[in-house]
Amino acid sequence: MFDIRKLCWSRQALEVVGITEDKLSTPVSTTYFRNNFSPLLSTTTSLSANTVFVIGASDGCLANLGSFATQEGIAALTIGTNGALRIASSKPIFNSEAMTFSYCLDEEIFICGGPINNGGIALQ
Repeated sequence: MFDIRKLCWSRQALEVVGITEDKLSTPVSTTYFRNNFSPLLSTTTSLSANTVFVIGASDGCLANLGSFATQEGIAALTIGTNGALRIASSKPIFNSEAMTFSYCLDEEIFICGGPINNGGIALQ
């Protein structure tokens, strides 16, 4: 339901599913952070009231970041229970036939690629 080109909720998608934007969280950058949460947080958990929370990104995007595969043309391959081959791009790459994906790492980098089920079983 998120329009990664405009970095906002897609009005068309929201209409299709029958909900309004006020039912969803406010989109923020993957680098957004906040501290000084409610005092209730520090009294109900062992966290300090000054704990910093970072929104972050999806696991696949962060796999590229951790693999230093965030420049155009550099790919990262992850294989676990499933697998994915991902490249960094300055714009989303869509291919409905190949069923590829595009996610936002930040406002300038998109991580695009394709998945495979059965990643780990390939070793057998």
